[in-house]
Amino acid sequence: MAKKRIAVVAGDGIGKEVIPAAISVVEATGAAVEFTHFDWSADRYLKDGVTVPTGTFAMLARDFDAIFVGALGDPRVPSNIHAKEILLGMRFRMDLYANLRPVKLLDESLCPLKNVKPEHVDFVVERARDSLYRAMVERARVLSRARLARVFREPAGPERDRVANPMARRRPSTGLQRDIPPDVSVVRDWRVSAGPRAHRSR
Repeated sequence: MAKKRIAVVAGDGIGKEVIPAAISVVEATGAAVEFTHFDWSADRYLKDGVTVPTGTFAMLARDFDAIFVGALGDPRVPSNIHAKEILLGMRFRMDLYANLRPVKLLDESLCPLKNVKPEHVDFVVERARDSLYRAMVERARVLSRARLARVFREPAGPERDRVANPMARRRPSTGLQRDIPPDVSVVRDWRVSAGPRAHRSR
């Protein structure tokens, strides 16, 4: 079996701690993967002014099967220009439109809710890159830093049609809602939009 090629960007802060630990776990499993490390970070930016070298995103798309990213952001770089160019560069220039996070309860003792068993907690969080709302952030820089989130149902957008909706159709009903077909709940963080009217416009 050919090894999967994974580009590693540990980045800043805790990323430099958790990424090596995570890699050691993957290596202990004997998985057929090969890691290549890149030093794109605040340290690199402060050293030579480089955020990402020319041709980086084409190289990542051509030579790797996945990118393993830690954390980006450092108070020594108040503008966080390096984080912006690395993360947003990957998202937009490489069309990385979804971040999938499976959530399962491993043991009943780990859940703060009463009478909830592992078979009751089994869902997937898709953090989608939403071009419209992120473009708003880039233009408006968001006037308020207050955090507010609402949950509501809305028609599927083009990115949810690519991942979330097909996944929901494939997954069986489980847990406490076995009689309810799987569906997609949409959660928006108001930090990344101009206001509630923008939420309803799509």
